Amino acid sequence: MKATAKSRAAANWKSAAAGLLLTVFMCVPAQAGPGQTGTWQALPDGGYVYLNEEGTPVIGWIEDGGMWYYGGENGVLLTDTMTPDGYDVSGDGAWYRRSEKILGATFQAPERFLTWQDGFSWPGEYGFSVLSSAVKNAFSGERSIKIQKDGLEYRMKDGTVLMGLYRDSTYGGWRLDLAVGLDNSSTDLAYADTYNYQIFKALLYQVSSAPEVAAAAVYDSWNGSNAWGLSRTAWTRVGDMQILYGASDGMGHFWMIP
Repeated sequence: MKATAKSRAAANWKSAAAGLLLTVFMCVPAQAGPGQTGTWQALPDGGYVYLNEEGTPVIGWIEDGGMWYYGGENGVLLTDTMTPDGYDVSGDGAWYRRSEKILGATFQAPERFLTWQDGFSWPGEYGFSVLSSAVKNAFSGERSIKIQKDGLEYRMKDGTVLMGLYRDSTYGGWRLDLAVGLDNSSTDLAYADTYNYQIFKALLYQVSSAPEVAAAAVYDSWNGSNAWGLSRTAWTRVGDMQILYGASDGMGHFWMIP
């Protein structure tokens, strides 16, 4: 980490992954002031704090050499966590986008939670095309992935939906439907459970900048432990989204909003 850094009061920037149609605007408040320089100060416990020219800890976003860092409580650099406004930061504190290879397809999480009003093609549409081929081959055509403008469905040949992610105009976010068991310990491609969980993760990569956090909360709720306390009556904060649970006709519904 450099000893000096430039920071500014507010910044907007665009970032788009190659081949994607989605462009996400990110507004980041930094409190060191335009054109000012400061210093990183090491703390006794191994952490860091960024001090502006007046020697005051900066709370909020800091730009340093083209990278972005976040000063949390008392200005202490946040590392390996999510910032209060919903961005992932790595072990050295730098903001980054999560990515993962799922059943041979690479998925990259969007920068932030996406609302249904954003008007975009699915960020992982190419990845889902790869998954669709993998599923058809594995199940001899008995299962498939259907890609639609307003939803992604993992379904049986007879049209029965096992899992789906849909735009939801009711709350202005998304609805994840589940009607199949999930087992995050299954890794053998000879078993349907492996495909079920991997496709579940791929769906959450479409709408969350922290898909592994969202996956953990929904998984725990769906399997009964509900460690995150998802509720039918109140929204629960999970990473960069809030989730509300519901159920009907043997299917679980998870509504998701920023």
